[in-house]
Parts: sequence; C-alpha cells; structure tokens
Amino acid sequence: MDHYRHMFVDGEFADRVTILAGLTLEQVNHVPAGVSHSIFAELWHLTRWQIIIAFRDEDLYKVWEWGENFPSTLAQSLEEWHALVASYDSSVEKVMDWAAS
Repeated sequence: MDHYRHMFVDGEFADRVTILAGLTLEQVNHVPAGVSHSIFAELWHLTRWQIIIAFRDEDLYKVWEWGENFPSTLAQSLEEWHALVASYDSSVEKVMDWAAS
C-alpha cells in the first residue's frame, strides 16, 4: 500500500493540505476566465465524491441525484475553507485506510 500513499498523498509534490490551507479567501473563490468553478467548488465536489464512493454514503448520493453537484455559494470565510480542507484531508486518509483493507 505504500506505493499508493506515495502516489496519491505524499509523493514528489508539495503537501496538498499545506498548499490549500495557505490560500486566501479571494484565491479559493476566484473563477478564472474560461473555467467553470473556483478552487473552493472543485475541492467541495471532490471531497463529496470521495465520501460517496469510498463510504457508500447514500444520503450524499441522493443529494447529488437531486442536482447538488457543486456548492451554491462561495466560501463565506477562511474558517469554512479550512474546514473543507480538513474534511478533504480526513477523507483522503479514510480512503487510504479503506483501500489498504
């Protein structure tokens, strides 16, 4: 399993959580020209799908079926952003544990 951890979590790249936690609210909410979503929306979406797929979260899947694929608002505070980053990091760890089993 170490090769998966290396490939997805701590390989030859900067620590994702450190990079993400260091962004400003303006940066995470910015939607560049020609791009559909902000960093906040993409991480929100990714984190939701990690939970849906890895943990078979039927409640979140039902929310997705109802059309909630991305957040309806921007991040309102750095605290909200940091909570999302922590949720992402936690779900990555749970996915790695699940995959190892």
